Amino acid sequence: MEYSKTEVKNMREDVLEALQKVAEQYNSKIELGSTQYGLEMKTSLRFLRKTSDQYGETVLSKEAIRLKRMISTLGLHDNVINEPFVYRGYTIVITGYSARAKKYPILFTKNNKKYKCTVAQMKEMVKIVHPEYFL
Repeated sequence: MEYSKTEVKNMREDVLEALQKVAEQYNSKIELGSTQYGLEMKTSLRFLRKTSDQYGETVLSKEAIRLKRMISTLGLHDNVINEPFVYRGYTIVITGYSARAKKYPILFTKNNKKYKCTVAQMKEMVKIVHPEYFL
């Protein structure tokens, strides 16, 4: 017997709700990947990432760790990472560096939406708001 689309959506919501309780217990973040429906319901676990350590401190993502490694070669202090600032009326948080992206390697959030930009654009944003962050 096949699962219908609504049954799969309902099951997915229930699974996600159950996983969120586990994630809160272990200070982790769990997201589900794509779900297929038909004769067999297949759901992939997209990622499981620890968000804070045993002392309650926030754990950096792999992109933020890469940016922390690269930040001195870009001519900036490492205070730029994960620090919100207002630029042209938007709240900007520089979150990481994507090593595979050649054109737009800098990852940031603008009003809780994820975006990418070039190194020059990131330097322009930081220079206007925080000129003291330049080495």
